[in-house]
Amino acid sequence: MGVPILKLPIVALKILLDYMDGVELARLFLLEVSRRGIPWPGGVSVSISGYSCVSVNQEEPADIFDPRFSGSIYVESRKKMKKKRTCLKIGETDVPVIVVGGTVYSLWDTKMSGLISLLKYFHQDLNIPFNCLSLKKRSKDFSKNIREFLNHINSTGITLKDVEICHGQQLSNKDFKFLLENVSVTGTFNSSTRPTASFKFRGKIQAESISIKSGYWFRAKNLMTCVDCKEISVLGSWFTRDQVKLFLESWKSGNFPNLQKVKLETSMTDAFYVTDDFERRSLYVRGQGMSMNLSRGIVGYGTKYGVVTKQDIANVFEMSVESGDP
Repeated sequence: MGVPILKLPIVALKILLDYMDGVELARLFLLEVSRRGIPWPGGVSVSISGYSCVSVNQEEPADIFDPRFSGSIYVESRKKMKKKRTCLKIGETDVPVIVVGGTVYSLWDTKMSGLISLLKYFHQDLNIPFNCLSLKKRSKDFSKNIREFLNHINSTGITLKDVEICHGQQLSNKDFKFLLENVSVTGTFNSSTRPTASFKFRGKIQAESISIKSGYWFRAKNLMTCVDCKEISVLGSWFTRDQVKLFLESWKSGNFPNLQKVKLETSMTDAFYVTDDFERRSLYVRGQGMSMNLSRGIVGYGTKYGVVTKQDIANVFEMSVESGDP
């Protein structure tokens, strides 16, 4: 039976830490979470890069000695680590590990086989959800790794909450297209990568929210596939007035029932005035009218209406969707 370390006061926990090494602590952590049989509240974040990291806490990854027992397990190949090893039982597998500077490293034949084994254990044995897949292209095996990882989670029915292509990370056209075609998230798909000018994607991004920073490849046809999205943000795009009007007409007809907010960079001199072509709706906030010079309401479907806000960057169109009687 595991020691109830998740319920220990901080003082008692610090005393306990003085008598334990990293492997013992990691073992107790896994035993305790497994014994309680409840999902770990932080979930698991995964970073596919030169060092694959499985973080038990999305918000603030720390080493395994953090008092809250959020932690990081670094996956390394056996041949690179020559220090003295011990074993940590993960599921039914005895995994060679070493402790370096307070960090627990698990050793596998390859990094991806280790990462997938850990994810399988967190998912099946501990019932821990996956919060975020963070992509950083730091390894020559990135293309192989991302395919192996996505094929694994798709074949096992694992659901990702968020996917993030980190700032400054440039994926090849083939890798980016494979990601778009094979990833499905219940939260946000966030991309800063810059594919070449010839890049085209004709499918649908499977995500509740979309945030694209370099969206010159994201065209009107892509926008019209986002019918299930709550939030859509595309910057670096060049939507024309007619394309934004077509989108708004489709929204007004009820084709984007979940939409809460949309932000699009356009080719218009001032995107705010695309609202001239739509039926207006009066706006009131806390009993006081909003200035028509800064915000405009347009009639949507049912009791919904759009609040279009004038932006500091004039060619950016931004609208939030509200609901209520006139």
